[in-house]
Amino acid sequence: MSVNVSAGVSGSFLVRPNVSDQAVDQIFRETDLINVLFSQGQVEESSGSQPFIWNIIKEANATAAVFTEGAALSTFGNQLYEQASLPAFYVRAAGGETGHMRDNRLKNGLYQDIRALEIEKATADCWKKFEDELCGSTANRGIASIVDAADTYAGLAPATVTQWASLETAVGGALAVTTLQDMYETLVGSTYGASPTHILAPQNQVTNYINVAGVPGASNAAYRTMLGGAFDAGVILPLVTFNGMPVVPVRGLTSTELYMGDVSKLKLVMHRMPTVTDIAKTNDDETFMVTLAGALRLERRRSFGKLTGVTA
Repeated sequence: MSVNVSAGVSGSFLVRPNVSDQAVDQIFRETDLINVLFSQGQVEESSGSQPFIWNIIKEANATAAVFTEGAALSTFGNQLYEQASLPAFYVRAAGGETGHMRDNRLKNGLYQDIRALEIEKATADCWKKFEDELCGSTANRGIASIVDAADTYAGLAPATVTQWASLETAVGGALAVTTLQDMYETLVGSTYGASPTHILAPQNQVTNYINVAGVPGASNAAYRTMLGGAFDAGVILPLVTFNGMPVVPVRGLTSTELYMGDVSKLKLVMHRMPTVTDIAKTNDDETFMVTLAGALRLERRRSFGKLTGVTA
């Protein structure tokens, strides 16, 4: 009988496995918020120790007034100040390879460098965990607590420093253009004095915003599907804006919230960029730890607002 590749037949032992060299990543590790801040030049390394401290002006000089000719100058005033103090938080991931696996790697017996791969993915896991914290609601870490009308942030409470409060609007229903208009109008008004540049929203709220114009191609749509050329019944996401502001999908955000604000006032301060440290040996394994540290610093809380309770 001719040699063949049937399982268990001698010829099958001679067939070289056709395995791709690279492992294909199936894990979601995207960091949309961090990417936005990088793209806007709002990620910086700290220049000194943490906590990160900055001074804020909470009240103006109350002596500013109209005066008449010859009026006596009897009162003197000044700006009133407070100091915000924000601690960095740390994230880590640990991994390694056994001595036996190391021998295989050094003898070119692996499809790829497993140690390098483990370090690469552990670093990505650290960034993803960092992103999860930034998109969450933990005090001093997550944007849901940082952009807030009541939560204490950087050591200051809006209950005592009233100017240290973001705009917060409880919607309790579907997203509407009028809601966004009211939010924008309030933010740019004399109370908040903001200059919003972006809307940050989970993907479902980006879709909800697109759909306020009606279902594309339907009779109630404010726009129509264009005929001729390429057909696309959706919307080109990079072109989605409101009052000229990009509406940016941030998939880690809570599905019922949406943020509007001046991204130039929002900085990701990195106290430790991703660092790989070898762990002291306790056996034949080669172990390591990836770490990073930083904090999300909103220098002017009144430059941001959020909608909560928006129908998902």
